[in-house]
Amino acid sequence: MCRSMLLLFVPVLAVLASAGPPVPVLAALAGAGPPVPHASVRQPQAGESQDVYVASASLLRTMVHLPADYGDGVSHTLVVGLHGHGDRQPNFFALPAPFFHDAGIIYAVPQAPYAFSTSNGIGYSWNLRDVDDRAADQGDEVTIRYILDVVAALRARYDIGDVYLMGFSQGGTFTYRTAIANHEAFTGFATFGSGFNEEWFSGEELAAANRLRAFVAGGTQDSFGRQERAHASLQAAGYDVTLYEFDAGHTITRAALEELIDWVGRVRS
Repeated sequence: MCRSMLLLFVPVLAVLASAGPPVPVLAALAGAGPPVPHASVRQPQAGESQDVYVASASLLRTMVHLPADYGDGVSHTLVVGLHGHGDRQPNFFALPAPFFHDAGIIYAVPQAPYAFSTSNGIGYSWNLRDVDDRAADQGDEVTIRYILDVVAALRARYDIGDVYLMGFSQGGTFTYRTAIANHEAFTGFATFGSGFNEEWFSGEELAAANRLRAFVAGGTQDSFGRQERAHASLQAAGYDVTLYEFDAGHTITRAALEELIDWVGRVRS
């Protein structure tokens, strides 16, 4: 099997720490893209210490697996996988890669940008939840731009046709939010064990993206997934959406991956 690494220069939020109990504040560097939303940030108070989050460019690794038939002169489908909250990039890369190897699919896993301590060591998050809970949703737009940059960099480097965004749990949240809001960049998306919130989009925004193919999956014992609600919301908005449920909890099974690959093959044909 062939694996390569892609280092991408992307904007992430860095923290300027100060002594004492900090209060999170968000700032944006000139030239780092549109300002990051900061509606929840209050005015500074005299005598307090603060953490200031700044959108700053950094090199983050994307792990890429090329399929067995890559280099045959034809375009290949790309699946970009976003791991769950607290997980690590190599874990989310290792299980699916062999499944995509013989299916003619390029599989890529970017690194979530924010590290924090878990009971199993260091985990990573797509936003600041569990990194700084007072600023948990700050930087979401920076992350979405990062995911789009990953897709653009992979397109420039490899011979790519269709593009699917796939995510588990929190990665699925950012799959919904990235793919639907930027539907011109994707063929479709797949989520596992991920909730869906219609308030993320206006009715017009949700309907405008309904050309996207959608694969919504989750375990029947998973209290976090709510895949039935996501399926119903997308179906009502006119999406071609497949619901796949399996007898398990908050996880992705091998059978679910096989079903996903079959689904990708069907929509490609």
